[in-house]
Amino acid sequence: MEKRTAALLGATSIAAITGLSIWRMREHPAGQPMPELTRRGSKPRVVIVGAGFAGLSAAMRLVRARDQLEIVVLDRYNYNVFTPLLYHLAASLVDVESITVPMRTVAYRLGFAFRQAEVRSVDVAKRELQTTLGSVLYDYLILAPGSVPTFFGLESARKYSYPLKTVTDASQIRARVLEAFEAADRAADDEERRRRLSIGIVGGGPTGLELAGALVALVKDLAGREYPNIHPSDVTVTVFEALPSVLPGMPDKLKAGAVEQLSARGVTVRTNAPVADVASNEIVLRSGERFPVGLIVWAAGVEGSPLLGGLPVEHLRNKRVVVAPTLQIPGYPTVYVIGDSAAGPPGTTYPAVAPVAIQMGRTAADNILRQVHGQPVRPFRYRDRGNLVMTGRYAAVANVYGIKFDGFLAWLLWRILHLSWLTTLRSKAEVLLDWAFVYIGPRLTALIEQPVPVAPTTGT
Repeated sequence: MEKRTAALLGATSIAAITGLSIWRMREHPAGQPMPELTRRGSKPRVVIVGAGFAGLSAAMRLVRARDQLEIVVLDRYNYNVFTPLLYHLAASLVDVESITVPMRTVAYRLGFAFRQAEVRSVDVAKRELQTTLGSVLYDYLILAPGSVPTFFGLESARKYSYPLKTVTDASQIRARVLEAFEAADRAADDEERRRRLSIGIVGGGPTGLELAGALVALVKDLAGREYPNIHPSDVTVTVFEALPSVLPGMPDKLKAGAVEQLSARGVTVRTNAPVADVASNEIVLRSGERFPVGLIVWAAGVEGSPLLGGLPVEHLRNKRVVVAPTLQIPGYPTVYVIGDSAAGPPGTTYPAVAPVAIQMGRTAADNILRQVHGQPVRPFRYRDRGNLVMTGRYAAVANVYGIKFDGFLAWLLWRILHLSWLTTLRSKAEVLLDWAFVYIGPRLTALIEQPVPVAPTTGT
């Protein structure tokens, strides 16, 4: 009863605060008509590649000058996805419609032009993009293509594990978990059942730990109820982190608190455990230890987008592009690189998190507006307000403005902030309802919407 009361209290608080962020989607009479992209227009054209946090925040800033600019957003997908909740989709905490919004809807309401297209190459000398729809000319360019998983040269990990970067990734992980339950339910012996229900997560950063906490809640909800032949003790979730501790950048006290919270929920966290190899049904550590698993999720880091590999600028080992303090690429003042693929000057580190991408998008947009008006551009300064990591139901760790705390208050703050970041009022309402149903009533088995490819993580 106390947990349900806490859930209701949290939901009520979130609902009250949600109204304060509705202004983020002010509706305009109509979006910008699509210009002829193969020719230059009468107004300066700003092309934004990527409709994630960085690209969309830049577009939202630029629409203030929509009468002076042509603003065009290109993305390979026709929707914007709220990536911090992808692991909620993987763990059946939300539906896909709750964390995505059609880009055509966003473009109409904000007042810019959108076209679904994949950018194949960038010619900064000619100010031209080659896309799946043909040539696109620009006057100003913001490159925000995001990042891709890095497997550190381990091809077996690329082949047999599942990353968590896209809606498809999250849906496949959810389907694999449910298929593992179906297989375990009909397993002939205890050993096979436990192997099927063993989940290995490689990477002890926020994504790995949050997914671990969500998955262990999912599997223990299903075990013994909707799958009566499976006992909760048959299910194991193990996180493998190569470094001596999890959550790089977090204070030691909160690192220990996160591990303690996960351990209390049944998650095993292995540190100093670099992965040497991955097979279809096991993880092999550099120490030689082998762990039989039924599903491997790869959350061990990201690298810069391959799209930016051809830019005539310096690239780091993780394929990030080294940008000037103003986020421009050296030698090409009309080209900006922002988001997960951007690296600052030597000695500057930008975490691959949403607040960085949002602030970068705003800075790039403001600098373009200054250039249009003949004003000097300004350097990017990241304002680090802290970190929050959810580790399970009513559990999280938080370091906000230097204040360190954990437990229910951190969990509630995580919910409030992530709900407020959602783009539309409809998304906020849908996510709030999804959360309420999970915390108030029993979880129902999610559907296996489509078969998962046989090659990855299939032991038989």
